[in-house]
Amino acid sequence: MSQKPSDRPSSDGPLASAANAENNTDNAVEGIEEESRNLWLFQYVPSWLTSFVMHVTIILLLTLVTNLVPTKEPVNLVAGDAGESVETDSDINMDPLGDFNETLEKQSAIDVSQPSLVPITDAPEIGSISDLNVASDILNTAEMGMEASGNAFSAALPSGGNEFSGRSDAGRGAKARNAGANDATEGAVALGLKWLANHQLPDGSWNFNHQVGPGDRSSPNPGQFDDCPIAATSMCLMAFLGNGQTHREGDYKELVGKGLNYLVKNQRRVNETCGSLLDSDGRSSMYAHGLATIVLCEAYGMTKDTGLHDPAQAAINYIAFAQDPTGGGWRYRPKETGDLSVAGWQLMALKSGLMSDLEVSRITTKRSVKFLDAVSHASSSKYGYRAGNQDSSPNMTAVGLLCRMYMGWKHDHPALRKGVEYLAKRGPEIGDSTNMYYNYYAAQVLRQYGGDGWTEWNKLMRDHLVKELSREGVTKGSWYFKGGADYGPEAGGRIYCTAMAVMTLEVYYRFLPIYRDAAMEEEFPLD
Repeated sequence: MSQKPSDRPSSDGPLASAANAENNTDNAVEGIEEESRNLWLFQYVPSWLTSFVMHVTIILLLTLVTNLVPTKEPVNLVAGDAGESVETDSDINMDPLGDFNETLEKQSAIDVSQPSLVPITDAPEIGSISDLNVASDILNTAEMGMEASGNAFSAALPSGGNEFSGRSDAGRGAKARNAGANDATEGAVALGLKWLANHQLPDGSWNFNHQVGPGDRSSPNPGQFDDCPIAATSMCLMAFLGNGQTHREGDYKELVGKGLNYLVKNQRRVNETCGSLLDSDGRSSMYAHGLATIVLCEAYGMTKDTGLHDPAQAAINYIAFAQDPTGGGWRYRPKETGDLSVAGWQLMALKSGLMSDLEVSRITTKRSVKFLDAVSHASSSKYGYRAGNQDSSPNMTAVGLLCRMYMGWKHDHPALRKGVEYLAKRGPEIGDSTNMYYNYYAAQVLRQYGGDGWTEWNKLMRDHLVKELSREGVTKGSWYFKGGADYGPEAGGRIYCTAMAVMTLEVYYRFLPIYRDAAMEEEFPLD
């Protein structure tokens, strides 16, 4: 939670008035005497000379003031579709003491390629996340007026990351087995994490081209996106965090600490309240930010490490900043008309922020409902990639339904029930064209919804992933699939496939069920 700003005496308040009161009389007398001495200018000097001196003085002062005022250089800011730009002043006003959401309304999209973005802080040594005071001098959500304005809210969760408790050793016991896990799935997760660990780079990051770096990097099927370290690092860390591995607990404490330090070090200050985590590749930039925000929020929620609070909150704030103010979605660059693929990761990040007791703007969530409505089909039971005439797809339907669940749709909502029936009947995409993007999202939807549909779907998905796990040679502990409608394998390679497979096999305990008896209602309140 944010801390309220400390009370400070005003320079013109009661303390200052009391200190100056005893000097009032003397100052008044001296002022009268000084005024009398200055009257000689008007008594003895000719009027024309006085006028001349005064006009010269005014001209000199105007010249001086003109030279001192800085000239505003226009910069190109992205607005609307990528490639379109508008001219605006470079000194955008982001008043941290004003209404945060009202300020967001007035901002144009930033050009993420601007070199003016600077690191929020230098990263500490490995394992010392709690020593960070990241962005404490530029980020204080209470000072932003968020609490006072009522335009943001925090999830009413007990401290300690209650929603993440299923990831503990105890949580991965009987409850996970009842949900469909078994020894084979846990063994596959363990091997998958070990393979990912062996491909972490010395600076704490991962590269989708896993053949880059020291050691044995001979596993085949590297990804083509070798300039997206934030996205790759975040996907791998999500797999470790999903298994209960943090920088404080588990078998991979040092590894997770290095990865978190890498993300924090590469967070960029955009303004007084926002920190971005963007890869240089334009098409993956907001994907990277959404994934990295999930990681920071979950790591903070699981450990309550105060050093992670400000980076996580700054990342959440950037999602609000980057949202399309008209359509309510997100795409590759801030303020672009959204697509559901990018928007899904942002909404998952906001969900993780709520579970971690961070502040999420109500305006942001209300706009996102408008976006989901715009990309929905078949009475909101199916979803498409972008608003307009594009048809629905299984991939986007799985993403859209999961977002709807997290945004308050009840278990008996007709559109949700119809959409879940569609996914259950369709089944997982496995075999020669395994689609892990679809499988990852659909597994979460069906797991959360429960019932016979989940039981049958899980058996097929679980057994397929266990069977397809590589168990020999340099690829031991990894997966690689060539999916027809999943573009991740080509771009992200074996790193992508392995991280997605591990996270899918963690679905039994990664999040507690939404529709359990003790579930909170309206986790995304919109009023």
